[in-house]
Amino acid sequence: MFTLKELHSQLDEALNTNTDSTFPKELYTDIINTRRALYLKQEYSKRNRTIDSDIIQTIGCLDFEMAPATDECCSTIQGCQILKSTYKIPETIELNKTKGLISVGPTDITKKRYSIIDYREVPYAGKGRVNSMSRYAFLYNGYLYIFSHDVKVAAIKKLTIDAVFENPEDIADFICDDRPCWSDDSPYPLKQWMWAYIKEEITQELLRKQSIPFDEDPNFKDDKNEKSA
Repeated sequence: MFTLKELHSQLDEALNTNTDSTFPKELYTDIINTRRALYLKQEYSKRNRTIDSDIIQTIGCLDFEMAPATDECCSTIQGCQILKSTYKIPETIELNKTKGLISVGPTDITKKRYSIIDYREVPYAGKGRVNSMSRYAFLYNGYLYIFSHDVKVAAIKKLTIDAVFENPEDIADFICDDRPCWSDDSPYPLKQWMWAYIKEEITQELLRKQSIPFDEDPNFKDDKNEKSA
């Protein structure tokens, strides 16, 4: 897998430019992120597609706290423990009609992961004898919640989540072990075969931009037409 810097360099090379590219790196990044999201939605919306680990990103130590009793998710549910992430979760890509939240669980990755459900299933979760102590994760209003009838849930402070995020850079503000969860030197979450197609599309798009001259002032063009008449 390539880093974002390496993807930028490949575009520079494809456009036959030097390090002083006529296109800002921010434009490169924006187009790459947009095309990646589109390709992933198309590919993983197909049936029987397994989510590849190369496109998944991890927030290794997301902070949680007990959700306030006044929270919409808590006010109507009795006899349960509900945790809420202290920060909003970056937008995930919708894959096969489901959100791109892949895994939620303890920071010790050898421990059992939680069941991921839609928030509308919360009132019915954990009602059976077998799953009465199960732990459930769901997204609501941009936050990640943990729901269970197990009182031990209240002691949880940090969890690890894996997801396919809309913009890979959005997890840069999350810090684990004094390191950001994302930087330009991180492997960019995209399969190389997808990048081959995306690179060609971006190159053609930017070449077209290079060939379009700056717009002239409309009044100036009208004056020229009147003089030539």
